[in-house]
Amino acid sequence: MVHYAFVIDLARCVGCRSCVEACKVENNTTKGIFWMDVLKMEEGEYPNVKYSFLPRPCQHCEDPSCAPVCPVGARFKREDGLVLTDFDRCIGCRYCLIACPYGVGYFNWKPREENEYFDWETKDTPAPGSGSIKDSTRGVLPPHKNPDHERLYEGVNVSGGSHHMGVAEKCTWCVHRLEKGMSPACVHMCPMFV
Repeated sequence: MVHYAFVIDLARCVGCRSCVEACKVENNTTKGIFWMDVLKMEEGEYPNVKYSFLPRPCQHCEDPSCAPVCPVGARFKREDGLVLTDFDRCIGCRYCLIACPYGVGYFNWKPREENEYFDWETKDTPAPGSGSIKDSTRGVLPPHKNPDHERLYEGVNVSGGSHHMGVAEKCTWCVHRLEKGMSPACVHMCPMFV
C-alpha cells in the first residue's frame, strides 16, 4: 500500500504563493478559506532584514489529533496516510479545528456559490469580453465544474468541490489528483520545486 508523505524545502520557498493560488483554483474553496497558506517571517531590523516563508498545508499527521475528537467519525485517516473529512457526516461541531495544532482547518460559514470566482459573469454586467465561462476559457471547464469533485472516494464525499455550509474543511492533498497518479496542485504549480 502506498503511504503518502509531503516534504517542503523551506530554504527554496520564495513566498510567491503560487501554491496558494493553485489550491484555490483546483479546489474552488470559498472566499476567505485557504487550504494552503504561506506564512511570512521577518528577522532583523531595517536595512538588515531577512525574510523566510513557511508553506502551511494540512500536515496529514501520522497521529492526527483532529480525527479522534470528531464525535461522528467524519474526520478520519486512510491507510495511505491522507487525513480527510467526510463532508456528508460532518455535523459542524468544529472540535477538529480546535484540536489541530497547526490551525489549518476552516469552518464553512456560508453556502457555496457555484460561480464564485467568475462573478464578473452576470447578466447585469455588460463588460468587455463578457460571455460564457466556457467561451472565456476556450472550452476548458472551470474549477467549480470539475467532475472529479463529484465522485465519491471509497464511498465517501471528501473531494474539494463539495463545499457545504456548516462543515469543517481542510487540505485534501488533492485526493482527486492523487487517485489519477498526479501530484497535488500546490506541488505541481510550485516554480521553485520545493
